[in-house]
Amino acid sequence: EEICLRNTMLAHADQKVFLCTSDKINHHSGYRQCLLSNVDCFITDLNHLKDYPHLSDYEGKHIPC
Repeated sequence: EEICLRNTMLAHADQKVFLCTSDKINHHSGYRQCLLSNVDCFITDLNHLKDYPHLSDYEGKHIPC
């Protein structure tokens, strides 16, 4: 039920924002809501992404906080 609701919200959103703390980066979950390439921006507590080469393509989408 919760997954269905999230998918519906993502499908109808004007802008998709992903919020993630740095301790969750480089960890895998058995569940994937969507790909990072499908979000408009993502917000983390990281100042930069240089220590995460797999995220370098998303530098322009990253908003540090």
